[in-house]
Amino acid sequence: MSHHHHSSLQIISPPALDFAHIYTVGILCLKE
Repeated sequence: MSHHHHSSLQIISPPALDFAHIYTVGILCLKE
């Protein structure tokens, strides 16, 4: 069961990183 949960986390990881990157870019644009 725990293995299935880990797989789900991996699927959520890529979009989360992409969202964080867009968020950082947005802050940098606002600072500029």
